[in-house]
Amino acid sequence: MLVLSTPLLVNFWVEQQFEASKVWLLRTLVWASALLWLGGWLKGVRPRALPPPQRSLLISLTLALVICLSTLLSSNQTVALFGSLDR
Repeated sequence: MLVLSTPLLVNFWVEQQFEASKVWLLRTLVWASALLWLGGWLKGVRPRALPPPQRSLLISLTLALVICLSTLLSSNQTVALFGSLDR
């Protein structure tokens, strides 16, 4: 889930608007979720898992929503959806 949220972050005030901010956000979210998991584990809280069909449907819908949002909010929707060979 954390990896799906990183395409939404764009920092317009740096030279490379996308990469450094996304890496920083992903690392921060991973450390925060690891600390939350550790705190829950120390308290004895057991995570509840969704049944497999619901989990795969939820992940697929979330991925589709993130791709649509990042494409719609992009300045160039074609490049956002299909990529480019410039880099």
